[in-house]
Amino acid sequence: MQSKFSFNSFSIVIPIFNEQEILEESVNNIFAICKRTQKKFEIILSENGSNDNTLEIAKKYQMNIQKLKSYHQTHRIMEWL
Repeated sequence: MQSKFSFNSFSIVIPIFNEQEILEESVNNIFAICKRTQKKFEIILSENGSNDNTLEIAKKYQMNIQKLKSYHQTHRIMEWL
C-alpha cells in the first residue's frame, strides 16, 4: 500500500545534553539513513548547556556537514512552570 503523503524534504531535530559518548555514532547513523532516502534533509542538533564536550562535537559536525546545524542555549529547565 502506497502512502498518501509525499514529501520532498524533511528535518530531524535532536535535543542533546551531555551526549559526548554517543553523539558521533548517533549523528553518523542518522546521516547515513537520511542520505538513503534521496530526499533533501537537514539535521538540527539543539544543545542545552552540556558540561562535557557535546557542544564541541556538535560544532565540529556543523563545520564538516552542510546539512547539519547546531544551536546552543544556556541550560534551562521548564521556565514556564
